[in-house]
Amino acid sequence: MPHFQPIAVPERFRPEPDPAYVVERKLTGSARLLPFALAVLDAWCLPDGEYPDGHVRSIYFETIRLDSYAEKANGDHLKTKIRLRWYGESVPDPDGTIPVFFERKNRIGIARDKFRKNSRADKRRLEETPLDDASFLDYVDRLSADAGISEGFSRRPLLQISYQRRRWVSPLDGSRISLDWKICAERLNPKVFPWSEAAIPLTLPTIVCEFKNAGGGVPMWLPLLEEAGFRYSSFSKYGVFVTHLKEGTQPV
Repeated sequence: MPHFQPIAVPERFRPEPDPAYVVERKLTGSARLLPFALAVLDAWCLPDGEYPDGHVRSIYFETIRLDSYAEKANGDHLKTKIRLRWYGESVPDPDGTIPVFFERKNRIGIARDKFRKNSRADKRRLEETPLDDASFLDYVDRLSADAGISEGFSRRPLLQISYQRRRWVSPLDGSRISLDWKICAERLNPKVFPWSEAAIPLTLPTIVCEFKNAGGGVPMWLPLLEEAGFRYSSFSKYGVFVTHLKEGTQPV
């Protein structure tokens, strides 16, 4: 594993937290089930009023020891991910910038807590600069400072993941639901996995349905997805991609 120099992106930052921990559950299914899943959720749920559809892009940051990945691979009860997220449908301002979000996501069992800091970034620079480029590391440093984040940590950008997402709200129990497909590893840091660079882009043959609520209740539409072949899973997009990149295998 190559030696990484720290960049000024924080390991611990505490933006305003969500009002409470919520229960988050995931189900995964074959990509061939996408039309059926969309039909079920459209029939039982209402489109999210603010962001019903989106193209999500995230850059994940890691330590030298791949701590975030190890927490997932080892089945740790407490897991942490830090990422920089933006949305493909964002239209740049005249200066070329779009909203971006530094996020720290904690999972405690099936509960989750997420903290977010906002900033703005040049869309073209964000999407086209290699993740191991020194100028990109300096740029991320400035973004974190603009977001009011001052505590540094030894993490570097490791992997960029994108996917298509549709969101709903359940009028029956208040659950918030999302469905992700076209899940793709678009860029990696070639200094970490130089033998896997040729595998990028890498797309998963999987779709992910996630629902969140405060009480952990089972939505009424869920058995329909289970009967079609969806299964509960502790699925992590980041974890699955890193496993395949480490081992040099293709996802199946």
